[in-house]
Amino acid sequence: MELNIESQKQEFLTICRASIQREGLEDLLDWLCKADFFTAPASTHYHGGYAGGLCQHSIDVYQYAKRLTFLMPKAPTEESVAIPRFMQGQPV
Repeated sequence: MELNIESQKQEFLTICRASIQREGLEDLLDWLCKADFFTAPASTHYHGGYAGGLCQHSIDVYQYAKRLTFLMPKAPTEESVAIPRFMQGQPV
């Protein structure tokens, strides 16, 4: 599977900046940009086992969670949807 990693990276950063309003976010995003987050596979044996798979998986899980928020009795904040989906496995 071939992805436009730079385009995907910009989508991730844009969604994070629009959704998360917490101190330290830019430091975390800078760290992700220096790490291999945007080029790493999500898994070596399962889903997303290709370059950029981890970022793509994070975006997919976020978008899926956004579509499911209507099922909740009280609408969650944008941060409460974004943070767990984007930061899974990341040091927060």
